[in-house]
Amino acid sequence: VRGDYEEESMNSPLSERLRDAMLLRASYRAVFRSEDGQRVLRHLTKTGFIISSPIVAGDHDLTMNNVGMQRIVQSILKFVCQNDDDLRKQIELAYNQETPYDRTSG
Repeated sequence: VRGDYEEESMNSPLSERLRDAMLLRASYRAVFRSEDGQRVLRHLTKTGFIISSPIVAGDHDLTMNNVGMQRIVQSILKFVCQNDDDLRKQIELAYNQETPYDRTSG
């Protein structure tokens, strides 16, 4: 039994997005799986509040800044480590939640 993705036309917007996401993920992996990339990723996990809490008591603005940094590092880690099926599901979910206007407003 073929999955929904396999039944899609290879030229459909969803297929193009999936292809683009997989190419981008391959680029992320090439960067962050190198020796230098691993060093940078370790640094990001330390400075990007992956290991420590981003919350600064009494300072909402700094907390929000730290949470933003944390979110960026989490996104990088997820993108580098995500498998094909999870990436496909994420792209399909985002695509299906868009309106036709979202798809044409580029």
